Amino acid sequence: MDTSLEQLKDIHLPEAVSYWPLALGWWLLIGIFLLVLIILVWRTFKQLNKHRAKWFALRKLKQLEQAYDHQQDKVYIAQELSVLLHRVALAFYTRKQVAGLTGTDWLNFLDEDFSDNPFITQGQALMTAPYRKEINDDLKPVFTLCQRWIKKRR
Repeated sequence: MDTSLEQLKDIHLPEAVSYWPLALGWWLLIGIFLLVLIILVWRTFKQLNKHRAKWFALRKLKQLEQAYDHQQDKVYIAQELSVLLHRVALAFYTRKQVAGLTGTDWLNFLDEDFSDNPFITQGQALMTAPYRKEINDDLKPVFTLCQRWIKKRR
């Protein structure tokens, strides 16, 4: 009996399970994580661009108001206000929603956020300025409307 025990060999443990190559589940988890990360970065970038557009628009609006206070050309300022609002709208809406809007359609679009339709009643200068030689209306209420509209953008 002694001889048969001597013929036995030690137990060999299997090698430890390797972390590489990764199993399919790990690759899927990494892919999902990267996709979520890319979406979060993209949305953050988009929000920062919108915030920056809003900040620049409010700054430009202030410059136009200062020019208006110094009695510069009212027709030019009204045209610039309309252009500024179009640019802000393009930053927050799709081109298809905004680009073709003119006249009353444009003012109705601006009024969508307000229940009292202030652009239709007080913002007519935005619609008629490109076709007039002179504006005798006070544009101060229009500046206030533009500021309210820009600040409502999200």
